[in-house]
Amino acid sequence: MNIQDKVGVTFVVVTHDQEEAMTLSTRIAVMDKGRFIQTGTPTEIYEYPNDRFVADFIGSANILDGEVVSNIEGKVEVSTYLGKFSFKNTSNIAKGSTLYVGLRPEKISISRATSKSKNIIGYIDDIGYFGNTSRYKVRLDNDQIIDVTAQNQKRPKDEKDRLTYEDKVNLSWDNSSAMLLLK
Repeated sequence: MNIQDKVGVTFVVVTHDQEEAMTLSTRIAVMDKGRFIQTGTPTEIYEYPNDRFVADFIGSANILDGEVVSNIEGKVEVSTYLGKFSFKNTSNIAKGSTLYVGLRPEKISISRATSKSKNIIGYIDDIGYFGNTSRYKVRLDNDQIIDVTAQNQKRPKDEKDRLTYEDKVNLSWDNSSAMLLLK
């Protein structure tokens, strides 16, 4: 894409490679069945997808079924099997409505569970080691699977230092990382 920078002409690139779209673009249009679903900057599309299709198409996401438990003065509260999430919202969503909450795997922190752990507890079902990152599939008590991607920031000193299969782990995240997906 150095050509684009040199000639200063707008390019339209059609691709199914999400990473290519994210790195080459200043604006992205996500289409489904010939219709525009969402347009925006790569950051807007990735961090603020407007629906489940976009959240799943660009990157990966844990998609949680949710139910609106309140919507008062621009703040909607959604109940999921991972607990309640609060969002700023300008839409008029009725209490009792069903929608989705998305959590990107890299937005979830994973650590060995302790007796003082107060967040979501699960067990490691699968591990993918990629050098700079590890990807975990964590099984919760309700048999739901949550995908987690963690940076390998330090080299394990020994086996005790490494998370492995069937380890009991604690999952946590910042509530602002959750995505409200209306459909």
